[in-house]
Parts: sequence; C-alpha cells; structure tokens
Amino acid sequence: MKKKLAILALGAMVAFLQLMAFAETPADAGTKTKMSFPGKKWALQIELPNLEITDSKFMEDGQSRTIGGNCKLEDGGKINMSIFMEKAKGKGDSKACRDFYSKRMGNSPLKPEEGSLKQSEKGNLAIREYLIGAPLNQKHLNIFIANDDVWIDIHISRVLWEDSFQEAFDKIIDSVKIEKLADKDVMKYTSKFNAQYQKALGFYQKKQWKDAEKGLLEMQKTAQNISLIPIWLGNVYYYQKNLPNAIKYYEQTLSQEYGNRFVADNQMRATIDNLGMAYGMSGNLKKAEETLQSGLKRYPFYPHFYYNLACTYAEGKNSDKALEYLELAFQKAESYKEEPLGSALNDSSFETLKQDPRFMELLKKYNRDSE
Repeated sequence: MKKKLAILALGAMVAFLQLMAFAETPADAGTKTKMSFPGKKWALQIELPNLEITDSKFMEDGQSRTIGGNCKLEDGGKINMSIFMEKAKGKGDSKACRDFYSKRMGNSPLKPEEGSLKQSEKGNLAIREYLIGAPLNQKHLNIFIANDDVWIDIHISRVLWEDSFQEAFDKIIDSVKIEKLADKDVMKYTSKFNAQYQKALGFYQKKQWKDAEKGLLEMQKTAQNISLIPIWLGNVYYYQKNLPNAIKYYEQTLSQEYGNRFVADNQMRATIDNLGMAYGMSGNLKKAEETLQSGLKRYPFYPHFYYNLACTYAEGKNSDKALEYLELAFQKAESYKEEPLGSALNDSSFETLKQDPRFMELLKKYNRDSE
C-alpha cells in the first residue's frame, strides 16, 4: 500500500489565509454543498451534481467567505459556480441585496445581451439572470439571499447556452435552502487564528512535528468546525506513524467538511485516501475497505481509491478482488493524469499476488510490467 500524503505548499496556504476559509461519507456528500458563516446558527445548502470545489477563501476578520468550482455535465460541458457570503452592506431583504450587487455588476465590461436581463423572486430568493452573447453565448444566473445580517450571492454560469439547459438551472434554484444549526455545529474562531495557523504550518513545512502538533492543538481550543485544523493534525500524526491519532483527525476532518465546506476536492480525495491507508497499515482491512469504497461513491473517477482497494484485497488474500480493482485503477489512470499511480510491481502489498500469473499478465496488458 503506497504511503502517499498530499501536501499543500506553505505559500499557497498563506495566501489562502490572508484572503481566507466523514466518519463514513454520506450518500449525498458529492452533490450537496453547505457553507456556514462565523457565529451564525445556520448554513446555506445548495445541490449541484458532480461539483468539484477548486477554491475556498475566508477573511480572518469574519466579514466574508467564498468557495468556487464547477460541475461536469454528461454532454461534456460544465456549470461554473461560486458562492459569496459577507456581512450585509445595508438593511433590507434579498431584493436589496440583489440591487446592491447588481450595481457592482453594472461596471463589468461584459454587458447582458439586449432583452436578456430578467429579475424574479422565489420565496426568500431574489434572482437575476442574463445572457452574454457571441462568442461565449454564456448564461449567468445569480441567486441572492439576505439572512440574519448576512448577504449571499450564488452565481452559476454555462457557456454555449441552449434553452434546454434551463431545467438544470431551475433544479439548482429549487435546491437552495437555509438550514438551522445546533450550537455544536456553529463555526467559531478568534482574531488570532491567522497568526496561529501560519506559525503551525511553518513548523509543519519544516517537519518540526511536535511544534506543529502543539500549535494546531492549541488552535482547537478556540476554533470550532474549521476542518483546516484536523486535516493538518491528521497529516502530522500520519508522518509520525501515529496511526490511531491520524485516523481520529482524518475522520474529524471529513465529518466537519460534510457540514461546512472549506477544503478543495483534490485535498478531500487525498484525505480519504490517507485515511483508508492508515486503516490498512493498522491492520483494520475492513475499515480500510469501507473508507475507500465510500470515497469511490463520491469520486468514482479517482484511480488511487481503486489502487488502494486492490492493495487492501491483496493483503486480505482476496486475489480475485485485488486483480479486479487493480485493473480498474489502471483503466481510470488512463484518463486521470494529475496524480500518477505507484509501481504495482514493486508494491509490497502485492507480494503474495505476484505468485499468481494473472498479476503479470495484467501489468503487461497496461504496459506496467517494467515500472
């Protein structure tokens, strides 16, 4: 089982903070995105199929936060999405919120096609939609919400627009809701968060594990429901081969992420993968399998889940399953080039499988017999 661990560069994380942001993964975790606001007992929920979160920013003073991403569609296109929340810039309902941001949009060099601008209301939502003409032919939809002194702007868009796509947009509108939160689920932190975080991450980058651990644990005393802390604690313990604690904090990360998104999906996949490997290296092959299978439900395209499931089944002496998932890993890797698979030929998890002639046949089939 390969001991991969995703690491974000310190510089990227500092920039992230200067702007700044499962237990078993629920079945709808890949479609429903939830965002809360500091100190508020509610969260925004929106449902988008196959959403990939690529960006997350969180002002440390608690005045605003945003996430962005896109949804790949069956026709090969995609819907771009961003959600922006900030302290209300004035008084009024969702229409006042729409009016405020619409004035800002008026300064954009991209002007709506004549006659395409429409405004409407649906419950507590104020909606603005328009079309940018050729060559993009891009439909834009903004959903505005004013709630508890917070203004929210949900923006979705699609290029090469056709009227048949409207149904997908309408479903997204219908999915938007504000959910109440229990006190234990409210997001909290102090004004020292940014400085503490940068200091802890600096120790992490220098592999000063004890100092990084101390700083992150100290942050947990004052911060609540910010998954950036347990995800790095999980990594700290993973590197120290403290697998019980790595498992504890990875599970905490995934649980918090389902209720309040902070982490981009590439880091989410790495966390699930690391958790599965931590269970596997601990000898708990059943939990390793459950964790990696839950990852597949959410990210069925990700080859590393298939690969580590193959490792898990091989170590459990289930050769048929190991070969099945190893081939699936090779197949998925042909279209997913971001993170290459390790060498199965040199992976100790497959030692017993190497006695099976089907193993070398499989490696030759996918030109992996000389890695």
